[in-house]
Amino acid sequence: MLVEKLVDRIIESHAKNRLENFLKAAKEKSAAPVRAFATAGSRDQLVKALGSAIQGRFVTLQEVVSLMDRIEENGAHHIFMFDLTEAGRAALTEKALQNVFKLLPDPPPEDMYSEVPARPYTFLRIRDPIIALKQVRLTTYMMLDPKKTVTLPSGEQTITRVPVERRAVNMLVINVKTGAVEIRIDRSDSTTDATAIEDFDRFVTDMKDSLKWREHLAPFPVRSSFPKMVDSRDIFMKAAQIVGSDIAGTVSSVRQWTDVRDTPRYNFSPVNDRWDIVRASEPTSVRQKKRAIQNFMLSSTLLTFMVLSAQRSTSARASSLRN
Repeated sequence: MLVEKLVDRIIESHAKNRLENFLKAAKEKSAAPVRAFATAGSRDQLVKALGSAIQGRFVTLQEVVSLMDRIEENGAHHIFMFDLTEAGRAALTEKALQNVFKLLPDPPPEDMYSEVPARPYTFLRIRDPIIALKQVRLTTYMMLDPKKTVTLPSGEQTITRVPVERRAVNMLVINVKTGAVEIRIDRSDSTTDATAIEDFDRFVTDMKDSLKWREHLAPFPVRSSFPKMVDSRDIFMKAAQIVGSDIAGTVSSVRQWTDVRDTPRYNFSPVNDRWDIVRASEPTSVRQKKRAIQNFMLSSTLLTFMVLSAQRSTSARASSLRN
């Protein structure tokens, strides 16, 4: 049943509160009787509540699908940022894409929202000035199995990794007015970026009938724009997770930690292509030892690859780089 699958995917996306808020708003807007349907509860209670709300015509199935799409399309992605080239503007038009891809049907295929879809799905959605291609498919990656990890008497460990299959949502988002393009690759494997690179290659291969990405897209210069992102207080930067040697600013919309910019004598300025974050409360020797993890360098990779690690609102943060 599609409603059950939608509830499962919403909960899986850590957005149960958004579903409950959706039900509360629907009840208030429609002036539904108090006992018409619940607005909070367990998974099974929410499935029942949605079924009652749809049956009573207080909400539509399409509205629930739209909620799910907003949740899964705008968070937990690796975002590759580009601008359209002249060739891209000529090739990636609404008419050209409609000749290749079907519009998302109403209602959508139930299997598209299964935990393990039986086949890949790709649909086109047009909301002027945005053209979006949404792909839902399986992705596979290797994950450590702690139950099969064996520690030998010598202290050495034999580690076992097992293949994991899971549903992935990938997007091509084009703003035909500005020429800004995002390729969003599902952050299914949170332990490494390697899966995202592989999934990027698979995604652009799947789109090859329309998208010749090396010809149609020009990488957006993240390096020169990153300071604008840091200057924006609309973005929260967790002090505990400024790590890595490549491009490791972890950005979050959840403000449960200290913002690194609020630490004592915070300093963030470009020096030799490096942005240094210094805590004055630490002795010099400690600062030196922590330099590798308290500094992060913005590298210019082929794709100008940027990881925005957040559960939601990733597209808003990516857009801030362009402003």
